[in-house]
Amino acid sequence: MNTRLVKTVSAQKSFSELVTLHEAQHRANTQGVNHAMLHHINAFHGEVPSMADITEEFCISFSGFLMERVAPSSVRTYLQKMHAILERAVAAHLIPANPMPPIKSLIPSAKGASRVHLTHDDLARLSKTYCWNGDTCRESARWTYNHKDHRDLRPHD
Repeated sequence: MNTRLVKTVSAQKSFSELVTLHEAQHRANTQGVNHAMLHHINAFHGEVPSMADITEEFCISFSGFLMERVAPSSVRTYLQKMHAILERAVAAHLIPANPMPPIKSLIPSAKGASRVHLTHDDLARLSKTYCWNGDTCRESARWTYNHKDHRDLRPHD
């Protein structure tokens, strides 16, 4: 981080001002994500939080707030952005340490999708199924059957 930016950041007091300085070096998409994250932070906190408001409890409560409102992938993205901004605040000596716990501990783990495995009969039926480009589909099914362990195949493969 350059010295001029450190001096500028260290003079700031609100989290949104730190976000604005952080996003100045990023693309429009990242800036949009940062603005969405700030919108949720302000809705959660009721106003623009100061750096002193961002504590471990704040981060834990905020992640719960997000889990009720947006998709888990968005929660992860917002928390990753927040973590990066807090790391920048640490580097700028605005805060002594990043108060955010590990993101994995803030988001419940997603249950993996259950797989349905095809049997030999399923594969035989699949090879006889109509396809708009019959030769290609039959060859694909034959290749799949010959080159993959049939237990690893799922209906959408």
